[in-house]
Amino acid sequence: MSDRTDWADQQGAIIVSWAGVTRGREGKAFEVFGKAVQYYGELEKEGVLTGTHVYFNSTGGNRGQIILNGSMGTLHNLLLDAKFSRLQQEASLIADDLQVNSAIGGSFDSISEGMAANLSVLQEHGLI
Repeated sequence: MSDRTDWADQQGAIIVSWAGVTRGREGKAFEVFGKAVQYYGELEKEGVLTGTHVYFNSTGGNRGQIILNGSMGTLHNLLLDAKFSRLQQEASLIADDLQVNSAIGGSFDSISEGMAANLSVLQEHGLI
């Protein structure tokens, strides 16, 4: 269990991304996006999240993303939260190619421990 605790304490992000708004649902999209921004802002004020960031591609495809930062344990609990899940369901009705992913890291220093653990497993199995 100590490995899980170490993992849960590491920093990470939930990345919610979408390809664009479903045609004919633009008005509803503004409403759902506003709800999301408000909800994530509340979570940040409560200390559940350590940061929130919104990006829209300036090159490439017409993608947008919201990045929610926090500890991996907290973020994975958030993925199971009823209000968070409901918001993702609403977003899936108005956004094309909605994706919700979790990522571990955040800085080069923060991923070094995970990379070392992965290297150890590869060595144990004679893969390097």
